Amino acid sequence: MIGSLRGTLVERAGDGELLIEVAGVGYRVTVTPTTVVEAGEPGDEVFLYIHHHRREDVETLYGFLSREERVCFEALIGAHGVGPALGLAILAVHSPSALHRVLADDDLAALCLVPGIGKKTAARLLVELKSRLDVPGLEAAATASSDAGPGG
Repeated sequence: MIGSLRGTLVERAGDGELLIEVAGVGYRVTVTPTTVVEAGEPGDEVFLYIHHHRREDVETLYGFLSREERVCFEALIGAHGVGPALGLAILAVHSPSALHRVLADDDLAALCLVPGIGKKTAARLLVELKSRLDVPGLEAAATASSDAGPGG
């Protein structure tokens, strides 16, 4: 399984793909629009954390500039109904730290900003992602609400 790539950026496409040459082999890596821009110019050295996604009919490499972004992506695609395309769409709108804030604040409207996510899906994702991602302050909020007892 491929965990990272360090090589020369050969080509970047506006459709969210980078071609990275490592030791003479070109790897096509799917990334967010932000990563396409931040990866640099063709000829630059680039390092990406990789999620190697396998299905019966295809293998795809997804690339991220930070380990935190890859971990967040892997948590997202582990959620019911979230595939790699939607996981990348979420990360294209919300950075990992912004997504943590969205979850901590129960910000349904912020999740609905992602193309393909409606209110019902956003509500389900808020609940499911809180258990998948380490959201700072969730334990404190849960403790405070249980300390308040019934009726607040």
